[in-house]
Amino acid sequence: MVLTPRGGGLHYEVEDNYAEMGEIQLKGLQVALFGSCDFMYPKYGRALDLIEGRFQKHGAQIVAAPLKVEIDPREEEARAARKLVDALLQKKKVKTSAIP
Repeated sequence: MVLTPRGGGLHYEVEDNYAEMGEIQLKGLQVALFGSCDFMYPKYGRALDLIEGRFQKHGAQIVAAPLKVEIDPREEEARAARKLVDALLQKKKVKTSAIP
């Protein structure tokens, strides 16, 4: 999960990981991104966009469009998150019956 801070960049807790992404092999890694965003800020979900770009630059395969969820998810956003997780787990052949 990625949070976008007020300035529209990366949250301080993600900055080190972001920098290190350029030092490891990501080719072929399947990635799905989701995060909390806030329409109050002009760069809605910008941190997700930055992370997605970094993964792509270093060869990772983005398997779904990043899921940007407003701070407090509405029911349709919660359904979208469950759908994303189900699709990813099905790809990996993981049983989802235990997931609420």
